[in-house]
Amino acid sequence: FAVDRSLFAGELPENMSVTSTLIPPAIPSNGRSFREIAGNAAPLTYSPDLARRAYRKGMDDLQADSLAFGQILICDDPAQSMVAGYLQRTLQQYLASPIGITTLSREELMQRVRSGDYAAAVIPLTADHASPDAIFSYFRSDSFNNFTSFQNSRFENLLQSLSGAS
Repeated sequence: FAVDRSLFAGELPENMSVTSTLIPPAIPSNGRSFREIAGNAAPLTYSPDLARRAYRKGMDDLQADSLAFGQILICDDPAQSMVAGYLQRTLQQYLASPIGITTLSREELMQRVRSGDYAAAVIPLTADHASPDAIFSYFRSDSFNNFTSFQNSRFENLLQSLSGAS
């Protein structure tokens, strides 16, 4: 909620565009648009007020006053520097969360992420084919692409139910 994604539009290559969902409408699944099947229940909406409320609720749930990210890890790429700088300003402005930026080679960044030695990282997710699974594979617990070791049974169950949708 805290990031105005439209600000990145001018920085993207011509073959890319800003999207309001993780999987854009043009991506097919079982012969239909993935968005037709999954719906648009969780669009990436820009709302600093919702961001503050969600952050406050999370802090209340954790019984904490603030969440210190420390450093955002980024690749030594100009586009990522721009994104991380905007993210840093946004977190500081809307969530009062101090954060720095550490620039690393892609190899070192991925090594730190795989080992769990990070609090936040900007990592572009790219799809090698037009399928929702090209992105979801980064989050499937049994996927080689899941370099963050993300695991969530609700997510796995949802993916399982979507794979059977027609």
